[in-house]
Amino acid sequence: MDIEGAEVLAFKGMQRLLTETRPILLVAVHPRFMADYGLGAETITQVLKKHDYACFDAEGNASKPEQYNEYLLLPNERVGEAVGYFG
Repeated sequence: MDIEGAEVLAFKGMQRLLTETRPILLVAVHPRFMADYGLGAETITQVLKKHDYACFDAEGNASKPEQYNEYLLLPNERVGEAVGYFG
């Protein structure tokens, strides 16, 4: 997902998906543009915590998606699969 700052809106709209389907997501975060929507990147962290998701940066390090970067988001029950994504 790369939607130039509207990531927070997308996460707010995908609550059911995060709860029921539990997808793995690759997200580009653009905090600079999030202010245009009256929201901040910390909102993504709150949603991920609420839905029991882990976040990794491009190098495979656990991270918070609050800076400009691309992140891999996984349901915590699937974190063991992350090794294959960064190999």
